[in-house]
Order: sequence, then C-alpha cells, then structure tokens
Amino acid sequence: MGTSSPMACNIVLHRGNTYLLEPVQEPFPQWHIRPGTFRVAQPYDQSPAHSPSLESTPETPSVSNPLEATSDILTQQPSPTAHSLTLTHRNKRKRLNKTSPADLADTDQDIAQWIQSELKSLLYTDSYQSWVQSMQHDYFYGSYVYAPASEAFAVDFVGLQPMLQMLSAGFTSTSAHESEGNEAVVFKKTLLEGGQQLCSLDLADMYETLVLNEHTEPCIVSLAAEGLPRYLIPPHSGFIAADLGRIDGLKAMARSKGGFDIIVMDPPWQNASVDRMSHYGTMDLYDLFKIPVKDLLRTKRRAGTEDEQQQYGEIVAVWVTNRAKVKKVVVDKLFPSWGLELVAHWYWLKVTTKGVPVLSLQNKHRRAYEGIIIGRRISQKKPASEQNSSSATPGGIERRILVSVPSQHSRKPSVFRILESEFFPKSDATANDKVSPSDVVEDVKDPDPDQVSKQACKASVTLNRLELFARNLEEGVISWGNEPMRYQYCGRGSESTGLVQDGFLVPSPSRA
Repeated sequence: MGTSSPMACNIVLHRGNTYLLEPVQEPFPQWHIRPGTFRVAQPYDQSPAHSPSLESTPETPSVSNPLEATSDILTQQPSPTAHSLTLTHRNKRKRLNKTSPADLADTDQDIAQWIQSELKSLLYTDSYQSWVQSMQHDYFYGSYVYAPASEAFAVDFVGLQPMLQMLSAGFTSTSAHESEGNEAVVFKKTLLEGGQQLCSLDLADMYETLVLNEHTEPCIVSLAAEGLPRYLIPPHSGFIAADLGRIDGLKAMARSKGGFDIIVMDPPWQNASVDRMSHYGTMDLYDLFKIPVKDLLRTKRRAGTEDEQQQYGEIVAVWVTNRAKVKKVVVDKLFPSWGLELVAHWYWLKVTTKGVPVLSLQNKHRRAYEGIIIGRRISQKKPASEQNSSSATPGGIERRILVSVPSQHSRKPSVFRILESEFFPKSDATANDKVSPSDVVEDVKDPDPDQVSKQACKASVTLNRLELFARNLEEGVISWGNEPMRYQYCGRGSESTGLVQDGFLVPSPSRA
C-alpha cells in the first residue's frame, strides 16, 4: 500500500462486539475529506427543524456532558410522528396480525436492545469520550470552508450512460455487440500515470474500461466535460464504470487476478424515500441474481494457506435495508445461488457528532442502523447436509456493531479492513507482517488511537478486494458501478482558467 494506507485505518476502538470508527481521516497524502461533510449534530427525531442535508451548516455544539446526553437518548421514547398519528385502526390491526414471536419485528426489537446494551458499555471509556470531544471542532461543521461541496460540474455518469453505451458499441459491429456471449465481455484497460500528475481522459475512453492507478500515490483525472471536472484516484486502486447488463465483463478480470477474496456490495435497493427524493436509481431485488459471484471469487490458492482454508475463506458482504423481505431473499435465495452460507449479520449504527444515535432506538418507523449480511463460500469438504445457508440461527451467526457519523446520503463506511481482521486466518497476517486492528486492541480498555492506527496500517496487500455498486474509490480495491467516481470529485478548471475547489475532497492547507 506504500505510504497511503491511512485511507482504511479508521478504527478508533475495537472492544467486544463493537467497532468505533473515526469518520475524519486523511484519505490520501495531502488530501482531506471536505470539512463539514460530517455535520449531523442533532438526532433526526429530536429536532424537527434539523435536516440531514449537507446544504445547511449548524452551529458547532457544545457538549458539557456527552455521556449524560447519550444515556438519555438510549432510553428515551420517540415523540409521535405525523406518520404514526395518521395510521388507521385497520392498518394497526393488520400490522399486529403480521407479528408473531418468531417474526422479524420481534427480532428487530431484540437487536435494538442488544445495540443499546453494547453502546452503553462504551460510554464511560476514555476512548469514547475523547472520540466525542474530537467531533466538536470546526472540521465537522465546515466553518473554515469557503463553500460546501457542489456537484454542479460533476459528471452525471448515470445520465450519460446511454450515450456512452452507444459509443462503446461503436467500436464493434452492432450485430457482434448484440450477439456476443457473456464470456465474450472483456473490459478494456487503461493505466494512469502516478505521482499526483494530471491525467486527461475522454468519457468514452473510460466507460466499460478498467482504469488502474498502480502507483503508491494518488493521481488526478481531468475529464473532457463542461468545467473540466477533476477526480482523485487512490493509489493501488481501479474502477470500472458500467451497468449491470455488462457485469459479466468482471469474469475475465477476476480470472486474471486469481479471483477476489472479499466482495462488498451496496445494491441500490428500492426504497420509497429514495424514489421520492431521487437520490439515485434503484433496481429490482431479483436483478442481483445476474451477478456472477461464483465466477468472481478466488480460484487460485493463496500462498501460505492450507487447502481447507482456501476452499472456505472467501467473503461476500451485502449491505441491506431493514425490510424483512430483502433480508430473507439475500439469506434464503441469493446466498445459496452464489454458493455461500450465512456467517454474520453486522449493524452500522449511525450517531451524531455528540455520539448519540441519529434516531431513537425505540423508533418503530425508522431505524438508526443499517445491516450488513455476510456470507462465506461453502467448503466443498463439508457434508451436503451442512451446506444449507438457511439453517443458520441467530445464536450461530456473528454480530458486530460499527459506530460512526454518517455523511452523504447512502454513503457507507469502509468495512474491508474489519472483514479482513474478522474472517481471514492469522497465519496470513503472520506471513505478510499484518497486525489486525482486533489483535491490537481486543480486550484493551482504552487503547491509544494513534498506536492502533499505525499498527493497523500494516494490513496485508495480498487480498484481492472488489466493491460492487460503488460510489467512491478506496485504496487497494477494484470498484465497479455506474458512477464509481461520484465522491472522488475534487474540483474543476485548468491551470489557465483557475481551479475551483468545490469537490468532496480538498487539498490540505499545505497543498492548497
């Protein structure tokens, strides 16, 4: 990873089942996530005037006793909302009839109580208090930023997709492009120059193309579009901008790399709120069966691993909504079709900069957390009777909580490092001089965050990582989606016209 590893070294504390994640980090040398990105100061259901929109800039809060504030909200019942007040008696009765002791609604209640218990155990640690206090600085509220991030000149990859598809098909005959089999889909390849140099690319040249930065430093891509928008590409990373209809092109790339050890995906699930606010396009739940996960997982044996570990190691993590149908389809249908068994169900708890959940844990209509369902490739050596993923019980799967402050809509925290430390054998860590975050801080009351960060940065570079439906890039990861560079926008303009730094990533003061 060179000297750029801090991109993923954001674990402040790992204690028991909980990971405390630092939202602010220096993603690349001399670059920062834009100040003011993490500006959630008040719980959504405790401050009606508060909006999670990044366009407003709340005042920096003063936290005299963050522990008291957190303890209060963990036990506080939410105020009645307009939605709950307008529920008819018939709808309430219908909802009650659907609920039984084994129903998912009861499970959600148990999960909320479990999260509440786990979070309370962290409140009085020095690390948690320091973490809350660190979020009271100007960085979180953008008071010294000239303007908020703007997407006015950022490229609308989704809107341009039909045109780019047509241009891409123009390189071959129309009949050949329409009749080619899935195995014939092969993405082009473009290597970027390193050393933070400016690389110019045409939109057509980067669509359905594996764009790679194989250097130890990030590079900046300038696109030939209005405003000359610029995008920051992390070191040792790559991306492919393409739609689901061409996802079979990932097969050839996976074969050339020996397959992927970790696949993380955040599908654009259908959601009433998303459809209403038009944040992004959604897809049908059953379109996920088109993803050739079996062909993307590792096929070549990793150096230094036993044969059984090789057949039983690869991990697929799927971000899910809190809808019971989504969870059921992923566990009971998708995972078996991909040759996976359920091994863990993690939860991302979203908190404010005061360290309290963004929604009351007793809120029945909106949850303060989102789930990550994790499957592992079923060993070919296991008896067939043990290969049924639906047989897993809540007591037999791992639960973890990831606690952090949310940023842009639907943007998730990185989980690659945590997946590595949780699911890959320590023999790999020894062979590659890797010290996992869990090895460093497990059962430690109040570890030094700087020491944890330095040791966690020794993470292995041998694991192949793939993110599907990505909207930002990460060091050491190949990212695929119809807008994988969305949050890599770092400004616009040229040296002659002048640079406007209105992106999601900004230079550090020494570089600006």
